[in-house]
Order: sequence, then C-alpha cells, then structure tokens
Amino acid sequence: MGKDICEGFVVRKMEQFRYNDFALNMPKWVRPHHVKTDEHWMYREVVLNQLLANSED
Repeated sequence: MGKDICEGFVVRKMEQFRYNDFALNMPKWVRPHHVKTDEHWMYREVVLNQLLANSED
C-alpha cells in the first residue's frame, strides 16, 4: 500500500461484539507520519475542500 494512496485502514470482526470490547475488535492502522493535530476534528472550523466546484449541482 503506497503512502500516497491510503492513509490507513480499519478492520472489523464480522461477528457481533459488546460495546465494552470495541477496542479489542476494531484494530486500526495508520501510515507513519499521518497528519496529526492538537485539536479534535469535531471542534475545528469547517474547511471546504471544493470538490463540488465544477459540479452542476
């Protein structure tokens, strides 16, 4: 997997599991040197990515 293609991935068990066991059943891998910020994304100002700039919507 190239670092320019994928930031990482999450794997989930197919079977049902308890909420308290979430961390044991949803491993996450993120590429080295992935973007890190001091503030949680939910509390940051929204930055538009302009993906719809040329759309006809």
